[in-house]
Amino acid sequence: MNGASQLTPSLPPTGQLGQLRSFLLSRAAAAGLASQVLVEIYPHSDIPPGCLWLESDGDSSLVLQLAPNATLPPSAVPALASAWKDLHEAEKRELLLLEELAVDWESLQALYDLSADLQSDLSHTEMLRRILERATAPVRDSSAILLLERSGTLVPFSWFNTQAPGEFSSITGLTGRVVREQHAIVLNDPVRIRAVAGLESSWADAASVALAPITTPQRGLFGIIALWSRHPESSFNSHLVRLLEALGQQAALIVESDRLGRTLRESERLKQEIQIGSLIQQTLLIGEPPRHHPYFDIATMNMPSQTVDGDFMDMFQRCDDGLEVLVGDVMGKGIPAALIGAATKGQVLRAIAETGHAVAPGAVSLDGIINRAAARMTPHLQAIDRFVTLNFALVDPQRNTVQWVDCGHTATLHYHAASAEATQMKGEGLPMGVLESEVYSESSAPFEPGDTLLFYSDGVTEASNASGDMFGEDRLAAVLVEHAPHGAAAVLDAVRRRVVEFSGSATFADDFTCLAVRLLPRGERPVYSSSVTLDSTLSDLPRLYAWAGTFLAAPETDIEPEAADLLLLALTESVTNIMRHGYEGASGKPIAIFAAACLDRLVFEIEDEGIPWTYEPAPDPAFDGSKSGGFGLFIIDQVMDRRLHLRLPNGRNRLQLTRFRNHQNPTENTP
Repeated sequence: MNGASQLTPSLPPTGQLGQLRSFLLSRAAAAGLASQVLVEIYPHSDIPPGCLWLESDGDSSLVLQLAPNATLPPSAVPALASAWKDLHEAEKRELLLLEELAVDWESLQALYDLSADLQSDLSHTEMLRRILERATAPVRDSSAILLLERSGTLVPFSWFNTQAPGEFSSITGLTGRVVREQHAIVLNDPVRIRAVAGLESSWADAASVALAPITTPQRGLFGIIALWSRHPESSFNSHLVRLLEALGQQAALIVESDRLGRTLRESERLKQEIQIGSLIQQTLLIGEPPRHHPYFDIATMNMPSQTVDGDFMDMFQRCDDGLEVLVGDVMGKGIPAALIGAATKGQVLRAIAETGHAVAPGAVSLDGIINRAAARMTPHLQAIDRFVTLNFALVDPQRNTVQWVDCGHTATLHYHAASAEATQMKGEGLPMGVLESEVYSESSAPFEPGDTLLFYSDGVTEASNASGDMFGEDRLAAVLVEHAPHGAAAVLDAVRRRVVEFSGSATFADDFTCLAVRLLPRGERPVYSSSVTLDSTLSDLPRLYAWAGTFLAAPETDIEPEAADLLLLALTESVTNIMRHGYEGASGKPIAIFAAACLDRLVFEIEDEGIPWTYEPAPDPAFDGSKSGGFGLFIIDQVMDRRLHLRLPNGRNRLQLTRFRNHQNPTENTP
């Protein structure tokens, strides 16, 4: 049952028809005709004999069929004719309404069925086929196709009841006209269809064609949906075009949903690959600094702009306690840059191994190693149109010198403890991969105890704020001068905070890599050290007491028993604060403690993986009992000379406590 036949019984009788019948019956009764009057509408060619003709609309006529010898009053004829006109117009309006409602009924039914399909597990190919099948349902011998716009070309994406279609132009033919005019086209005349210039072969034998553009707010013209019929009596109207447009929008939804689904799946796959690449990067590109070196305080930081980047760095401790530092930056980002960085770093390590440099220091110069690595890397870098900047340095604590080879890298900043100033260390070499004939040379400079070297990538100095200003080397040098006396980790923590404050963002457009190396003054070099890792539970405090007691009682520590008791109290307060606040009472979390006895001080470093703390100078507690709390930090600050809080690049918190041998001053709290 179609929509029209379902809707017709629900419509009320036309008012004019009821009025006309009542009028005729009354006139007939007045003329003594009773029910002998019949009112009918006949085609002109089928009017029976003996009927009275009243009115015609051009196609049919209203006639009265009377009983033999019956008459009708003359005044009734014009009244009947006028009433019939009203009736006939009403019937036409009713017919048009029924046709429109029938088409809308079919459209609603098709869209309802389609919405049910969208809730099913059907593939996008099957759903598109069903859309085109529903588009052809109201028209006999019809076919349909969905075309999608791809870089200025209309590509057949799905079709129904037709063979694989040929090419479609966005310039000529009916599709070109739809693209230009951006509205639907309907042709119900085969002659007019075949008169279209550049007519598509699919519609050469069509009797009727309807095309509707598919547009979306995001993409503009998305594609075209077309319906055509070869049946000679086929005809498309505006209602069918509206249905076609609605089905086209649903098809666009399905296509976009499938595209987004494939994009999501590809994104998940790429995300997994990048996670693996990031793990490889951390293993191959970013070396861990030696902890608690007898001569150096070392800290590193790497914040990639993407999950994987092209920055690399590593440190190599030589047998004479010298420290070799390699930092580099590959042009570009992502996995390709990381692979190039790994290859470059590998070639430098290979050159070191081949020359025996690490075994016999001084046997081969730094520039000899870099020139050997460059000879191998440059042809490959030129073949892929990439280059690498790097700096290879040797810090010698015995001779108090620093030597370096610069391959176009950012200038290293050198903090001079004696003058509290920072200068640049820069070479003349080009980036590796620019010229095969490039020969790299070595430079050197004095490097005294207390001095600090800051290596960095251009992502640090080129970090920009909202106005487009870059952080720059002057701001970086100022941070170095301010924080270098507090150690390498303090420098990098301050650099991170200052750059984030300056740029207003914790993410950067380029890779962000820093490495700080401080040559410890003689008084800060450990003569004895020890470490322990506790569980974040109060029941593990006895292990803290036992370990601390052993360290504080060692001859190298050389501290009075009363001072040792105060240090143990300060350590206990620090550790229990981490348990209660950093880990919020959770057990099974690590608290790593390192202690070093130096000539002029005792240093304790406590690291945890808890929530970041906001460390402020401790207010004086209320000794009159008016308020509780505050005693822990007060005790720590009275026992220690320096309390330094850091958020390390690996996400850990570090609390560094220092007590000088000549303990006199109140604690210096440094954020």
